[in-house]
Amino acid sequence: MILQKLFSILFSSLFPTFIIGDQPLVITKYGAVLGTFQQVSDGTLVNEFLGIPFAQPPIGNLRFEKPKPPITWTRPMNTTIFSKGCTPCKKDNTYYSEDCLYLNVWSNDLAGLQPVIVFIHGGAFMEGNAYTHPAKQWREIFARRGVVAENIGKFGGDSKRVTIYGESAGSMSVADHTISPQSKGLFANVIEMSGSNMASFGRGLNTVSFSQGYVQALGCANASDYKVCLQSKSANDFLNVKYGYGDICGLSGLNWLGFGPMLDGEFLPTNIQEAMRNADKIPTIMGINQKEGRAFTLQDDSLPMSLPASEWGLATSASMKNYVQNWMVNIGYTPQEKENALNEIFAFFSENKTNDTDHYFWIEQYVLTYSDFIMNIPIVREAVEKTKAGVPVYAFLFEMSNPAQWPTNYPVQGSTHAGEYPWILEMHLNFNYTQADITVKTLIQELFIQFCKTGNPSIPSMHWNPFTVQNFDYLSVNPQTQMKTGWFMKNYKFWTETMAKYSYDYISQSNWIY
Repeated sequence: MILQKLFSILFSSLFPTFIIGDQPLVITKYGAVLGTFQQVSDGTLVNEFLGIPFAQPPIGNLRFEKPKPPITWTRPMNTTIFSKGCTPCKKDNTYYSEDCLYLNVWSNDLAGLQPVIVFIHGGAFMEGNAYTHPAKQWREIFARRGVVAENIGKFGGDSKRVTIYGESAGSMSVADHTISPQSKGLFANVIEMSGSNMASFGRGLNTVSFSQGYVQALGCANASDYKVCLQSKSANDFLNVKYGYGDICGLSGLNWLGFGPMLDGEFLPTNIQEAMRNADKIPTIMGINQKEGRAFTLQDDSLPMSLPASEWGLATSASMKNYVQNWMVNIGYTPQEKENALNEIFAFFSENKTNDTDHYFWIEQYVLTYSDFIMNIPIVREAVEKTKAGVPVYAFLFEMSNPAQWPTNYPVQGSTHAGEYPWILEMHLNFNYTQADITVKTLIQELFIQFCKTGNPSIPSMHWNPFTVQNFDYLSVNPQTQMKTGWFMKNYKFWTETMAKYSYDYISQSNWIY
């Protein structure tokens, strides 16, 4: 709904643009906005507007309500003094706020009809802001090349060439927009990176129980109206709640996320697969990092299933089998199914290895099980389902990494969750680019920009074949980028075909609905 409001406000309501002194001025339905001119590396002047409200702040009695249009302003809004994301309040050295419904806009031609990118960041449906997505990169990568950048419509943009691009929870959100009747006709292309609404995380399985915990903890359990009671609480009241596993985490299981989108029958239909079959045939890029699950299992000690470095030397076949038993078949499977499911899953991931001194192998397989659960299989399932429905899908595997991200003597080498940022978006960068890095960075950016402009990512130097259900075609992104086949096909077939004999689907954390 927020994305729908964003487009309806900005695509249909923009009037002529002007220059006031040394500042660009755009007149919108809700008031005038003043920006600045920013010169990028090749000399291009980019119009920059920061902190444009696209809805009223969802605070007070607007918390938990559908977005309301912004209040009209009568004097030109000087966006140079606004924040680039949420208005911050500080807690435990971290900035939090509910007042986050603002847009940052970059365009090199306010009078043009250029392709548009709307970027939805990740953050577990609860965290994240534009502070971690600096303006410079959006100007340099997209705006100077003729693409109106982050979260915006028609400041020189073509409303018929809008690409929505999401990462992690943002990617799950993008996937939801592709099947929502509320978003029909609002965009032409889709980029999904590291997230699918076919994952258990994207189905809001814990939302009700987690919300009940908050209602109880905030003293609203006996209120005649839960919503009114919750609206009366402060943001800090919510942040001080320690329910379940930490602030943003729900149950102490593999699906630890507390809040997620729910199938409500309004924005989201009640049958995702059927909705995919009936949705618009929108060209889609889908990407996965090599080792998605490493970020959650080895690099983050706060999650319930984390494996700290102090325990890496204890990884053996026995510990792997215990993990399968205690975390993977502990729920959902019937008592009669559990032992067989345990043995079958362990046999698949052990690959007939019996060497218990090869600790890194068992760590690798442990991370793979979680990668399959959180990212790999849901995304591939979505690619299969949409391809069958006639959607052009372009799959890729991101295979670049740097020792600054993960030391080379550690287990599970390769790109992990959000590991693509330094190359695709030139963000989260803590190392110097090598020539190989520059080669990959230049290529993947050109492919993405071509896709935004035409709906097909192929360029003269690199033909990107669509995904097929016969070959699972994908682009292997590394210094020797090339097309390959078998994009997680073996693991897809195991979880989707071999394990279909059981009543429960481990990937979706539900009885079989796929």
